[in-house]
Amino acid sequence: MSSHTPPQLSTGEVLYLFAVSLPLATAAYLYDFACRTYAAWSEGRLDGKTTKRNLATSSGSLMTLFTLRQLQYIMRQTSGDGVRAFAKKNNLALRSVPLTDADTDGFGPATLHLLALPNEGSSNGSGLTLLYFHGGAFVIPLGNPGPAHTIAQHMGARQLAVLEYSLAPAAKYPTQLAQAVAALRHLVTAKGIAFHNIAVSGDSAGGNITLALLAHLQSPHPRIRPLPVPAGQRLRGALVISARTRNEPTRLSHTENESKDMLSKASMALIAGAWKPVPGEVWAAPDIGDKAFWEGLPVEHVLLAAGADEIYRDDIIHTAEMMGAVNVSECASQKKKSEPIVELIVCPGEVHAQSIVDLGMGIKDGIMANAALRWADELKESA
Repeated sequence: MSSHTPPQLSTGEVLYLFAVSLPLATAAYLYDFACRTYAAWSEGRLDGKTTKRNLATSSGSLMTLFTLRQLQYIMRQTSGDGVRAFAKKNNLALRSVPLTDADTDGFGPATLHLLALPNEGSSNGSGLTLLYFHGGAFVIPLGNPGPAHTIAQHMGARQLAVLEYSLAPAAKYPTQLAQAVAALRHLVTAKGIAFHNIAVSGDSAGGNITLALLAHLQSPHPRIRPLPVPAGQRLRGALVISARTRNEPTRLSHTENESKDMLSKASMALIAGAWKPVPGEVWAAPDIGDKAFWEGLPVEHVLLAAGADEIYRDDIIHTAEMMGAVNVSECASQKKKSEPIVELIVCPGEVHAQSIVDLGMGIKDGIMANAALRWADELKESA
């Protein structure tokens, strides 16, 4: 069951794509990259790391220069293709589990890919599973699960579970949440994995799915079956990277960081138009949840990460505050308490999903990436 079927373009659409859209997008990408490179050079911070980051950040403008049909036609690889290629390249055992329409409460089939990790027999962290939801604005498939694999390795996890969820616009909200709930239910009921041996993580749209899943545990979506949390148990952790927590671009960071980030107000509108979130629902916009809603969250250690230069920054900060988060530097005292640890880190000079970019490109000293790996290391130590 693949995440999507690439659209078939007419001859006229193909000609327009290669004769008009692709040249315009290439020119826009090169111009954006040149501007970012010049700005870094003029500020005296142009180096290999900055150049690599600019190559990735400049690609964000492409989302609004192609139609969704064109974008998904170009990206013909499915999320499952990406997982299978990664497993083969790294000699990892892979088992793909179909989640049926019955599993997802009628929201369509999905696939849960289970990658066995070489630390399966280790004495520390050997029981942990990382359930990962990829980013891509709900419309772009997963290209490479490498960053999630790195985080799972730091956890000492025995397996990495990657959900191949259905993509918009063919599959609209709350399809992805229903499929995520089905994935977690499969791990708990079919695989017999205890809640406290599961951690969840996601970036961007996947961060939204992660928070929506936690919101579902707090208060079930009316169209999706509840997933009861066993008494006395909590998920081991939740890593929430650059999550989309709000669907209206009304905060300062949406304007202040538009020229710095890979996302923009235009791309936010494009995502909403394809995904069709229901206004006023906390599972679509976790930012709506107040402190009372998030009280008693059944997760041991939550980390929310935002780039200081990303447009979602202020949304993530507000969501984290509602969840009772403290700054990473202030967390030492909270770790002595029995209640869940909820941390927030805002990373200076970094943009949307910077940790995923850095881990994918081999950049070793990113602030957000290091925070994510520290979170993973701490989960391993607590095993």
